[in-house]
Order: sequence, then structure tokens, then C-alpha cells
Amino acid sequence: MTERELERLADLVADRLAERLAGRLSSAPRLVCPRELADALGVSRHYVYNHATELGGVKLGEHRGAPLRFDMAQAAAALRQVGGRPEPPAPAAQRRSRRRAASRPGTETPLLPIGGARSQR
Repeated sequence: MTERELERLADLVADRLAERLAGRLSSAPRLVCPRELADALGVSRHYVYNHATELGGVKLGEHRGAPLRFDMAQAAAALRQVGGRPEPPAPAAQRRSRRRAASRPGTETPLLPIGGARSQR
């Protein structure tokens, strides 16, 4: 084979591989994070984490904090089998206010003045 024929053969092989890979990538499921899944399904993130196994959750890694990802179509089908919406998601304002209230120390203790009031010597 001549060099020109080898180059042509290499181009044909590369084109065929590119077509096959493109077909596989387009049919691969799109994985979404728990927040995206909760929003799409109309459930809370808490529900998604508690039912990750039933919804087809996949851990991306083996360490404790490895992120979870879900195939949207598989999770929606699993939720339909359970019978629709298991719980309404909490409104965003409620979720935020609960977090703030839980992390704030009690306000019953008076604070010491700073700045403006000077102590006498």
C-alpha cells in the first residue's frame, strides 16, 4: 500500500469510529444532580436523598461525600411506579428561614456595647 492509500484508510477508520461514538453518546442518559431531579419531579431534595436507591441514584466515587447523579427518565419512571408525588416540596422561603433560625444563637442574652460607649478608668 502506498502512503496515500494508508492515509485514506486511516481517514475512513477515523470517520467510522466517530460515527459510532456519536451514536453512543447521543443515546447515553443525561445524569442530573439531586436538586435538578427534585425540581423536575416536584419533590423535595430531602425526598430525593432518602429515596436515592429507588430512584436509581449513582454515586460518583467511593468516598463518603461522593456526589449522587440520576438518570431523569429512570427516576421519573420509578416515581410513577410509587404513585406520583409522594410529598410537596417545601417553598424556598421556608427552607431558607428554617436554616437561618437553626443556625442563629438565642437572642435572649443581652449583647455588650462596642465602639460608642467607652469604659471609665
